[in-house]
Amino acid sequence: MKAVLFLGRFQPFHNGHLKVLEELAEKYDKVVIAIGSRQHSRTKENPFSFEERRRVIEQIVKNRGIKNAEITGIDDINRNEEYVAHVEKHARFDAVATGNELVKKLFREKGYRIIELPRYYELHAENLRKKVMEGNDFSEDVPEEVAEFLKEKGAEIIRRTNSG
Repeated sequence: MKAVLFLGRFQPFHNGHLKVLEELAEKYDKVVIAIGSRQHSRTKENPFSFEERRRVIEQIVKNRGIKNAEITGIDDINRNEEYVAHVEKHARFDAVATGNELVKKLFREKGYRIIELPRYYELHAENLRKKVMEGNDFSEDVPEEVAEFLKEKGAEIIRRTNSG
């Protein structure tokens, strides 16, 4: 069985992430969606909790009928030499898909195949958070499940974490 690790913070999960997820789900037997920075929330870079991100991604997976995805959380450990072994404790996988250059390097050094991710829609979660904070329309940048979450409480969380 071929499994791929799709690793990111997903702060928030946007249409670029969705496109990558759909492509990985077609090509691999299993996609392990690894939500990084699990222990961080309510900060400028990590406004949403692991549970908030997990719930929204679960809805996205379910609503699109993606049957071969599982979700796990990965804490930051800030020790590069131990990071790959730390992630391996949470899931089994053959390849790694991430946009983070350091993470690519660490997994490549351990012999993992790295899936180069195209930048769909030129989306970056940081720019998306800024758009939300400024009250600009973000609905075309995110799946509807994320748009609902952001409208219900996510936008307020982003504003609060950026007001200090």
